[in-house]
Amino acid sequence: LVQQEGGWQEAKDIKTTRENLENPLMFEKKVVNGVTLYRSVPGSGITGGLTPDQTKVIEKWKGKENRKPLVIRGARQVGKTTLVNQFAQNYEQYIYLNLEFSEDKELFETFTTIDNLIQALFFLKNKTLNLKSKTLVFIDEIQEAPKALNTLRYFYEFAPEISVIAAGSMLETLFD
Repeated sequence: LVQQEGGWQEAKDIKTTRENLENPLMFEKKVVNGVTLYRSVPGSGITGGLTPDQTKVIEKWKGKENRKPLVIRGARQVGKTTLVNQFAQNYEQYIYLNLEFSEDKELFETFTTIDNLIQALFFLKNKTLNLKSKTLVFIDEIQEAPKALNTLRYFYEFAPEISVIAAGSMLETLFD
């Protein structure tokens, strides 16, 4: 049995992807008695709040007049959702959608027009439609519904007053 002090654990005991484990910015790695151990790199992720650089980038995006939906791509468990949840505090209303949940995914699978989709989002999430310009819509795990990714352009073209952020991992697989 390997002594696992200082946060060191075997890969099978850590809930993350192999890609994350092998990322030296996220995990340190060492071998003890033939067993490979990992531990989270201190300061990785964004659990301590947004860094000044992250804040600057996302504030610049928010302030753009012709703002397109922002897509945040990255490996699982690196803090994409945490970043957006913290940034959402800058809005009066926040609509969170996780496309791993069928009720959220279904909205994108069944809508007929962008207006219908927006009305359904605001109604189902109990938000005020008159406050569209003060609302952040966050579409998490967007890779779970390719149609949702295609919908982003309609937000830009027909509802630019709504701030839309999408996040996901493995997005490149949608374009192969």
